[in-house]
Amino acid sequence: MLSYHHTGNHREPVCRSPVIFLPVEVSKISKRRRAIPEPLSLTVSLRGSHEALENCQVFHLTGLLDAFSEPVFRKVVTKYIEEGSPNIILDLTGIDFVDSSGVGALVQLAKLVQSRSGLFQVVSNARVTQTVKLVRLEKFLSLRSSLQEALDHLAAAGTDTTADTTEPA
Repeated sequence: MLSYHHTGNHREPVCRSPVIFLPVEVSKISKRRRAIPEPLSLTVSLRGSHEALENCQVFHLTGLLDAFSEPVFRKVVTKYIEEGSPNIILDLTGIDFVDSSGVGALVQLAKLVQSRSGLFQVVSNARVTQTVKLVRLEKFLSLRSSLQEALDHLAAAGTDTTADTTEPA
């Protein structure tokens, strides 16, 4: 819902949309406490939430990951990486569009996670997968088809967090 706030001689749009929380399957997670998803302050076109699990951080995002939303997205996720677990799962199944700026942000975040000896994974939908495969970064970004697959891979990786990551050319 978009309403307008009157300031002086002009009207400024104000987004009053509720944050959407996506369902998460975690039935196979053992010894991990479920965190309450924390809404993220991103942009009007990109919304999401954050969960801090015992050994990773999960970001659920919806909307557009483009040149407009990329700077805020990268800044917010970087802050969480620096303050929490270096193991990151980005759930992009709710993303409708990703452009080259969005892919660039994913690469920068993956490199940051690797520099902290973490595991970076992207849960993808068909649109995101197609864009990432166009630039041949599907292995570097560790694309996964479901959140459960990403969590299982993290559990299997254990201390070997370099699995499935190859530096892009």
